[in-house]
Formats: sequence, C-alpha cells, structure tokens
Amino acid sequence: MALSATQRRSLSHTWQCVVSKVLHITGDNVSFVCNVTEAVPFCELMICRNVTFLKNLQKFHSQHLVIGYLVRHSGNNELHELSVILQL
Repeated sequence: MALSATQRRSLSHTWQCVVSKVLHITGDNVSFVCNVTEAVPFCELMICRNVTFLKNLQKFHSQHLVIGYLVRHSGNNELHELSVILQL
C-alpha cells in the first residue's frame, strides 16, 4: 500500500521522462515544463490519491473482512503518516 520516498522519486522521474519524450525536449526544459504545467507537484498528487484511496477503504472496512484487516493493520497508520506529510 505504501510507497517509499525512493519509489515516489522513481515515479516522478518516470513522469519527467514521459514529458521529455512526448514534447521532444531535454534538460532544464523538462523541469521548466513540469514546474509550469503541474498545479500540484507529482509526488504530492500521488500522496493525495493515496489518502483518497485509504479513506475510501475505511468506508468499506466493516463490510469486508480482508479490507477491514488491511485498514486496521496498515491503512490507518499510513493514512496518518500521509496526512502529516501533506501538512508540511
């Protein structure tokens, strides 16, 4: 469920590679385009989506045994950690 900081950086780098290949640009131009076009940084967007996913899981945890187990044993802690990151 949780992505490490390394995995988030890897996904962010992958996104920059996509921008580079689609727009046929390199170097500082890629960084410039990503900074200008992203209203929310890619890593923050991933965290927000993860928080939304975990909150949706919490809605169903009483109805499904497996989901309830996942939410109780890792989802609640992860949700708290991600919320702390977003408040920084």
